[in-house]
Amino acid sequence: MTQSSFDREQAAERRVGRTAFLANLVVVLGIWVISASSILTRWEIENVQGSWLEPWVLEGTSPLIAVPLFFMVRWFERQAPLGRTDWLKALPIHAAGAVLFCTLVIAWMAIFRATVWPPLFGHGYDLFDDGLVQVYIYEFRKVLPGYLGPLALIYFVRQLEFTKLERDAALEEARQTHRLTLKCGGRTIFVEADSFQTVKAAGNYVEIQLATGRQLARLTLAELERQLKDAGVDVVRVHRSWLVNRASISEVTPTGEGDVTITLSNGDTVPGSRRYREGLAA
Repeated sequence: MTQSSFDREQAAERRVGRTAFLANLVVVLGIWVISASSILTRWEIENVQGSWLEPWVLEGTSPLIAVPLFFMVRWFERQAPLGRTDWLKALPIHAAGAVLFCTLVIAWMAIFRATVWPPLFGHGYDLFDDGLVQVYIYEFRKVLPGYLGPLALIYFVRQLEFTKLERDAALEEARQTHRLTLKCGGRTIFVEADSFQTVKAAGNYVEIQLATGRQLARLTLAELERQLKDAGVDVVRVHRSWLVNRASISEVTPTGEGDVTITLSNGDTVPGSRRYREGLAA
């Protein structure tokens, strides 16, 4: 890995942390608002008398500690990144992280509420009045999503960031070496852009006709079109599902309905849509 590639990956990883933190913050605050307002609504329906502040303090106890504990979750995730670590190694690491996270949150809930309830509401609050073990297990199940949620956010944000990083690397490769970067199964192959003739969209894949044969790759038609143009290939969209190397076209025949049939130098034919005839003519 070159230094520039390493620096880009490090910058992407920092963006992963920032984006996941902000997304988690929005989720936590949203849950807090919805939960507290739901309690107030239920009180109003059931004609329950109580301080309007109590539901906000009650439901806000966990967010007060869960938001800063995101950085602990982030640390555990860096030790065993999801999707990049064998699950036999990742499972005990994240099990330990989840237990530590939940224990800290539950301890905070007990201490914080016991401290603020008497001066705010005139009476005490004992989280464990139904028994330490029973309450711990009950609260553990409620608090556990606070660990799993940020973990999932980090995973999905990283997928997005590193997918973009791969696309940028493919475009840079195309500009510098005039080669296409193609993901084929678990392999990454590089082919000369000049050998490109046609490509057809096939679901989540594209079927590329090269001078050396056909190749199935996992990327979108738009992504491949960008690579080809950056590599200097005069590529033209002739149909919503087809791209053609203009240098490979030998004949364009109207069908009589506004569409065309495109004959290539190798004898193959490709459909051309009336929607893209202007680009083809250019």
